[in-house]
Amino acid sequence: MKKTLIALVPYLFLMANVSHAATTDTKRTPFTGVDISGTYSCIGNDIHDGDFKSVMTLTLDSQYSSGKSGSFKAKVEADQVLIYTGSIVSNGKALAMDFANVDASKKDFGVALATVSEPKKGKFKIDKFYYEPDYMGGSNGFESCTLK
Repeated sequence: MKKTLIALVPYLFLMANVSHAATTDTKRTPFTGVDISGTYSCIGNDIHDGDFKSVMTLTLDSQYSSGKSGSFKAKVEADQVLIYTGSIVSNGKALAMDFANVDASKKDFGVALATVSEPKKGKFKIDKFYYEPDYMGGSNGFESCTLK
């Protein structure tokens, strides 16, 4: 009996954790995270294109946001010429983003990791690093955006 109980303890522990994780991951709750929606002024540097300026507009998609996790639609206009659309997911101060130039022939798309800070109350700042696997044979860069 003692051997059976000892053998069952790891199994029961594992099942309790798996069950808890599934419940946590699948239960939708109202969005309680930070709404970073708005229009941002950005400056950045791309390994191929050099310094640039852009305007990024984020819109919360509340239908797909839950708890501290937010879903946002993004539109970026770089140097008043290029337009990118994408999506962002947030969890606290961490963001992940995908984006693509609306002109698909440019093969200008990628992913970004970013962090959110609030240097002044209500004035969010987003610092991101991005990677574009196909743009000009591969590219990356940094961008810093401040809520207008």
